This record gives sequence, structure tokens and C-alpha cells, in this order.
Amino acid sequence: MIFAFGATGPQSRPLAGPVLVALLGALGMSEPTARATILRMRRGGWLGSTRVGPVVEYALADAARRMSAAVLAPVMEPRAPWDGTFHGLLFSIPETARAYRDALRRAAVQAGFGVLRPGLLIVADASRWSRIDGLLAQAPKGSRLLRAELRLAPEDARAAAAEAWPLAELAAAYRLHAAALQRVADRLRLAPPTGADAVRAMWEAMVPVSATAIEDPVLPDELLPADWPSSDVRAAIEAAGMILGPAVQEYIRQLEHPNR
Repeated sequence: MIFAFGATGPQSRPLAGPVLVALLGALGMSEPTARATILRMRRGGWLGSTRVGPVVEYALADAARRMSAAVLAPVMEPRAPWDGTFHGLLFSIPETARAYRDALRRAAVQAGFGVLRPGLLIVADASRWSRIDGLLAQAPKGSRLLRAELRLAPEDARAAAAEAWPLAELAAAYRLHAAALQRVADRLRLAPPTGADAVRAMWEAMVPVSATAIEDPVLPDELLPADWPSSDVRAAIEAAGMILGPAVQEYIRQLEHPNR
């Protein structure tokens, strides 16, 4: 759903209901399923709706817009500079509360924390604390949770990052995606797709790299290997986008103005 709005361009402008249904149909969704999905997302607060004449227009709500912008931010946007401090959580959870301990680790990793040692989670961006504060407040009796700060020499900090986060695996996945996207761009340059085919081609090209970017802890450049491949991924995305973007947007214009 969010992809359909992103296909309209960087500003993800509103889409009339029939246009949105057609875009979802291009991705293989039946009309009843598409309409049910739109309704569910509107009720969930992910979409706003406005009646414009005989049709209803839908737009991403602020939370969905932020989510859409954040998906490819690890490879498309510059990373924030680092102040040289890891923010850590030293934790000891009773064995009787193993479920809470597992939930805490899982939530922290999803929030961008890395596991440096058993019982020690670290993060480079202090704002990530807000994503687990609620869970920390639910710590069972007998738990010990200590916040700490860790400063290391630059080379030691990079080594710690490589231990705490799966950076080698992420880099390898990014390189594969960059190569695949470049092959897509090279192939489509000879015969650009049109209509619904362009929507499907963009979806198939972008889903793998988006899935990897979601797993990216978005560490500052100071903590990444020197050969981190984000620039290669960005170049490949832009190459594919130069072909697919105009074709998808032309298809959207045709849907919006079928009689022109």
C-alpha cells in the first residue's frame, strides 16, 4: 500500500480510490482485497480520506509518510555524525523471567540496538531508547537494568560495531542488490515497460533492497567499514528509477485522466 503512494513521486501525493485500487491490482491484489485493505488502513489511522466530487481521495497519514521515507533512508540519505559514544544497557534478568529477557532482546534489536556481549546491548543513537522505554519499565522483580556510556578509540569502536551488528552480512546483501538493480536498469533501458508492467517491475526491483534496508541499524559512517556499499546501492536505485519512475507516473496519469 505504502509503495503505491511512493510510486507517485517523492511527495507521495493523494490518490483517488479507483486509481489506488488499480495500482494495487497491478501488484496482483484483487479488487475486493484492495478495497478491504484500503478500509483497514484508513480505520487504523494509516490513511486519511477526503471526498473530492464523486470520488474519495486517500493520502498517507503522517506516521505512514514517515515510515515510507525511512525505508530507504539508510542508502539514500546521509547518516548523522557520531559523537563517539555508545549508549549501553547492562541487564541481568532472572531465569524465571526468560520470556521477558527474550522479548527485551528482540525489541532492542528491532529498535537498532546491537548485542555486544551477553547481557550488554549498545546503540549509537540515544534517541533509540524511546523505542524500548516502555518495555524497560515492565522489568520483572529481580531484574537489574543499568544504562551506561561507552567510549572507545575509533578502531576499537568499528570493531565493536562489527561484533554487535551483522554488518558483513548486510554489506554482502547490499552488494547483491546493487548488482541486481543495475542489471535490471541495463535490461529495461533497451525496452522500458509501460502501464501496469512498469508498476510490477518497480515493485520487484525495490522489494529486496527495501527488505534489507529495514534491517539496517543505520550506524554513523564512523562505525562502518571503509567499503560500505550504500553509494553503489544508491546509484543502482537511481539508475533503475530513471527508467521505471517516469513510466509508473505516466501510468498513474493515465489512470487519473483516462479520456485524455
